[in-house]
Amino acid sequence: MRHPAHRQKKRLDMRILPAALLALIIGCDSPSEPDDRWAVPEDIAYAASLGIDLEAMNHTDSGLYWQDIEPGNVDDPAVVIDDEVRFHYTIWLPDGSNVETTIGGGAYQNDVRLLLPGVAEGIIGMRRGGRRRLVIPPELGFPGGQGRIPPITTIIFDIELLAIVT
Repeated sequence: MRHPAHRQKKRLDMRILPAALLALIIGCDSPSEPDDRWAVPEDIAYAASLGIDLEAMNHTDSGLYWQDIEPGNVDDPAVVIDDEVRFHYTIWLPDGSNVETTIGGGAYQNDVRLLLPGVAEGIIGMRRGGRRRLVIPPELGFPGGQGRIPPITTIIFDIELLAIVT
């Protein structure tokens, strides 16, 4: 004869099984394909508020688009890959959502080589006081997403170069 505690354990297991099956079914209801509507810069319908015109922008072999809004001080040196830079930035999603900004707070400072690949490529050649808009495809930005940036998303990155740090 089995002990009564054994029967209780068996009854408990039978109650867990339906809950486990339900969790499995709900899990299978999730989308199996990632949302790639913002994956290819040329295929995106950008929010009008961003004023993106890819045809008017410079385009690099890597897929980065960039456009100077303000050229900066022509008497100052231009940023090169070995520089440390301080700048303000704003990141936008293609629908016009503001993801993050340093404007109104502290500026960001780092070595160019340590920036996102699209930002590092896009900041080269800028001069102090310059403002530049970058359209960064996912592979040069956050391919897996980060924070409020979904995976496989092109981002719009505005930069205002404050200084090349010596």
